[in-house]
Amino acid sequence: MKIILASKSPARARVLTLAGIAFETSVSNFDEQTFLASIGDLSFAEQVRLLAIEKARVVATEFPDDFVIACDSSFEFEGELLGKPKTVERARATIERYSGRTGELHTGHALIYKGEVRSMTKTSFIEFAEFSESELEAYLATGESLEVAGGFTIDGYGGCFIKSITGDYQNIVGISLIALNDLLKEFGRDITEFWK
Repeated sequence: MKIILASKSPARARVLTLAGIAFETSVSNFDEQTFLASIGDLSFAEQVRLLAIEKARVVATEFPDDFVIACDSSFEFEGELLGKPKTVERARATIERYSGRTGELHTGHALIYKGEVRSMTKTSFIEFAEFSESELEAYLATGESLEVAGGFTIDGYGGCFIKSITGDYQNIVGISLIALNDLLKEFGRDITEFWK
């Protein structure tokens, strides 16, 4: 019995590795857009929880006797979802919007074991410093902002522009260890059993 991380995110894998957790990775090729279109109008916090469940379900079929953890994150600013910018122009516009302001990072967590599902969403609040024009251009030049929710990371170049957080730091990175432990406890286990 082991933990399977249903994610290709190097940041999530790094959190588990640094915490001494033995795990394997299996990527879920789940069609998020089709699923989101099918679930109707839900809060962003609920959307990421349901997406995490579906990602975990896909991988759990390959690992029926293991604990499969999946996560999904979204960044909410002024009631709007700010996804992965994909282009420099979109990243610039996104970052200019929240520069000097505060947004919410939601991460849905789902743990499946022997067909049973446990899930939760954790939300953290992020206060950004005000980006100068030169700082913004330098950050955009790193390319880091293009493929991450909200166009920033806390554990990379973007961390230089985060003034403060309220909530769980690891949740902002992409997987909360306390959430994982809480979900394991619902199955009568705990995270220390999976330390290397």
